Amino acid sequence: DLVLLPALLQFILSQGHRWFKFPIHAKSLVMLLSFSFLFSAITPSFSSAATAQDDIKALGEKMRVQISSKDETGKIEMTITEKDGFSKKRELSYQRLHAGTSHFTIMRMLAPKDVKGTALLSVIKKEQEEKWIYLPGSKQTRKISTTSDSGARILDSELYTEDFDLGTIRTATSQITKKEADGSVVIETKLDNSKSSYSKSISWIDKDHLLKKAELYDKKGALLKVVQFPKYITVGQNKFRPTTIQIENVQSKRKTDLAFTAIKVDQGLKEKDFS
Repeated sequence: DLVLLPALLQFILSQGHRWFKFPIHAKSLVMLLSFSFLFSAITPSFSSAATAQDDIKALGEKMRVQISSKDETGKIEMTITEKDGFSKKRELSYQRLHAGTSHFTIMRMLAPKDVKGTALLSVIKKEQEEKWIYLPGSKQTRKISTTSDSGARILDSELYTEDFDLGTIRTATSQITKKEADGSVVIETKLDNSKSSYSKSISWIDKDHLLKKAELYDKKGALLKVVQFPKYITVGQNKFRPTTIQIENVQSKRKTDLAFTAIKVDQGLKEKDFS
């Protein structure tokens, strides 16, 4: 029921829930907001012993308490940096609501000028998703497909559409590979999915139960992406949010930095706010 970092916990604790799957439409705004696979440190599928499962579930619950909220609004600035140092920016605002088995998300492009005003509405009810896109040039709203190319980049960033697709990790298995004396842990997740761009992820959870770093490996087992969360802030009633997410593709040398501002949670949004 969450976007941004909280999407990590959506699949951790709600067995088999289907998270938002956004298509790589020309102006599909969807971007960023979940990284549900990137942060698949813990998944609903376990191959480890019962005690290890309990450890992972307990950690997931501690994380969920710190980040879960019923609704959220905010702004995101995306900076995409090429290998040669050339960079470009994208800006958008978002709002989302979780109400029972229903999920609502609106994304609005703020910049650059050629896509400003474009908006995407995603509605999930009983695991059935519908999406509409608003194009300011024609002032038309169109219903769009919910299918996607899993390896497609979103807004030419280092985010893939499958980074938002819970189905990617339905066959995954996880285990805690290292526990530090201060309470921080390292978790490895392996994927058994021929359609995925990834073979496994390794995630670092700090002593405060916050995700600090994730590594993603390609199908040949080589390191593909490194994702870091250098700083968190508290919003609302002590809910944690990252102020920055840094994604580096170590193979292409491209980078995508996400900066989050004006974050507000649990404001009492209603379904009518998404019409």
